[in-house]
Amino acid sequence: MATAAAAASGATLGSTIRDETSFLRKHDLISPQGLPLISRVQISISGASAISARDGQEELAMCALIRSSLFACATGAMLLTGLTVSEAQFATPEAAVQAVYAQYEGSRKSPKLLSLQLDKSTANHFFEKEIAAAWLRDLAKAANGDNTIDVDPFTESQDPTIANLVISPATMTGDYAVTQARFRNARKAVRITYRLKRAPDGWRIYDVRSDRGQGLRRALGLRDRTG
Repeated sequence: MATAAAAASGATLGSTIRDETSFLRKHDLISPQGLPLISRVQISISGASAISARDGQEELAMCALIRSSLFACATGAMLLTGLTVSEAQFATPEAAVQAVYAQYEGSRKSPKLLSLQLDKSTANHFFEKEIAAAWLRDLAKAANGDNTIDVDPFTESQDPTIANLVISPATMTGDYAVTQARFRNARKAVRITYRLKRAPDGWRIYDVRSDRGQGLRRALGLRDRTG
């Protein structure tokens, strides 16, 4: 009896996974490596609303089902392919931006990107190589107070408290993309614009700019090479 129940349960689970995988492929939410792009489901209600308008409430309900379990599935898939969460390059522009703000979650907020101990591997994971190198050079000057970047460019503050984060669907132009992160920081509405560049292995941040700032590339003395 237990064996039959287990078999039935396994069949149901297999059917659910196949249904979810089919749904993800239909909406281009699976990477070329076969990994679910969880950011497309999780980052904002705007993405879910677009799917709803296109295909109806039934598939929006499926989207909610996936949201509850997809992180575990994605992590398992990475392990099967020999990748870890930290090693896998960002498959979408939105996933890269989501990873930035994931650093501010939890009771111990310690954004590694802003740390004086930032290593080259982490910098190159988030940024295209030119801005990664400039960012590391600037951080190296912080001990003497000679660094250029003294405010968190991702939140436009020195002591961020992030709430109500929404990341917009990216607008693509060739190998570049633009997306925005909107949130409240200490009850103030903030909008940060990201430009990202696609490399053969995935997406990286090319520039970060607030509504009031000149942009991270320009602040670090880098040229805009997008044309």
